[in-house]
Amino acid sequence: MYRPLIITEWSMKAFFSGLICLLTLGLFVACSSIQQINVIEEEMTLRGKLSISFADQRLVMRYRFVGSPGKGTLYSRSLGGLVQNRLKIDQDQLFIYDSKSKQMIGYTSRMMERDFGVSLPLEAMTFWISGKPHPTQAYRAIIADNQDSLVTFEQSGWTISYESFMAGKDQNIPKRIKAMSGEIEVILTVDS
Repeated sequence: MYRPLIITEWSMKAFFSGLICLLTLGLFVACSSIQQINVIEEEMTLRGKLSISFADQRLVMRYRFVGSPGKGTLYSRSLGGLVQNRLKIDQDQLFIYDSKSKQMIGYTSRMMERDFGVSLPLEAMTFWISGKPHPTQAYRAIIADNQDSLVTFEQSGWTISYESFMAGKDQNIPKRIKAMSGEIEVILTVDS
C-alpha cells in the first residue's frame, strides 16, 4: 500500500529555520578562525582589542600577538571576523601576508601610509606592549611609579601611557596602553 508523505507548512519552516541557523553558525566559526601556531616558551602570546582613532574615523579590531619585543607576528581581524590580516615584525623590517601569492611580503612605512593614511611604529609598539620603551631609541620618562616602572613616557613622537597592569610570569604586563601622536590615538587592551 502506498503511503503519501505529507509535508506541512510548519515542518518546512522548521527545516529551513534549522538549516539557516546551522549555516549561520558555520559562517561565524569559519570567519573567526585564525591559523593556530606553535608557541615557544620564551615568546609571549597576548590577545585583546586594538582601537586606532584618527581625526575623523576610528578602526577597532581584535588582535593576537605572538613573539617577543622587536620580533613577532601580529594577527588581527575585524570585530565581525570578516577581515583578517597577518603582520610579521622582525627587528626593523615589516612583512604582511599577501593572500594572492600566499606569502609574506615586505611592507614599508610608506606602503602603510598609503593604505591607512598613517604610519604606525609597529616595531616600537612590540616593546611598548611589554611595558618598556624601545631600547635603541631615545625616550623621555614623564611619570614613573614607586617601583621605578614607567607609567608614561615619550618616544619617537608618541606619548605612551600605561593605564592598568596585570601580573605576568616575570613582571607586570600592561593591561591597557594608550599611545598618542598628534590627532592619532591608539588604545590597546590585553585580555590575556
